[in-house]
Amino acid sequence: GYSYNSLRETDGVSESDTGYLGTGALIRKRFEKDPKFQANWETVVARGDLVPDQVLIPMVNTAYVRTTTGGINRFIWDGWCRNPEQVRHFVSGFARHSDSIKIIHINGSRDTCQSRNNERLVRQRRIDGGAFERRWFNYISNATLVVEAFQTEGIEVVPIDGDQGLDQIAFDVRTEWRNLVAVATERVVAVARQPNEFPASELIRA
Repeated sequence: GYSYNSLRETDGVSESDTGYLGTGALIRKRFEKDPKFQANWETVVARGDLVPDQVLIPMVNTAYVRTTTGGINRFIWDGWCRNPEQVRHFVSGFARHSDSIKIIHINGSRDTCQSRNNERLVRQRRIDGGAFERRWFNYISNATLVVEAFQTEGIEVVPIDGDQGLDQIAFDVRTEWRNLVAVATERVVAVARQPNEFPASELIRA
């Protein structure tokens, strides 16, 4: 989230040209608008567990469709994917062969993550802020599996040192974003020059 805000401030990334799909934000917004959903899942989130895939995946699907309907085909995914099943859903449901995709893995130590979690709890008073032990367990149980799942699919995973200061992390993320955008732009130019090599649907998406 910090890095996304940095992109908005320094690179002009905005909701009008780049879709932001953050699973945490989706859940919090749903809590605000849907009392039944909040009653079912607020306790789960508060203790540091994840909303089940069978509940979360349809929410992600809906958010994605709404964004693409608006004509946006560039996305920042935040907090997705958190387990191998979500990786498989991402690859089968959203990724296309003409897409430029880069996964940023901000990998911090336990002490750093706990410190930032505590700071966030004080600053934002979020209901999931106090269950660090459970959140950390879920992270370390899945992080390596998620990275390996993306790599198996041939998708680049870039590690970033999460023990750096937040500004340095944001700088590193911005650098990777700029590199990705540059590659995507070059690919669009290449497609335009050789249209017969790609189906029409892929040209539109590119």
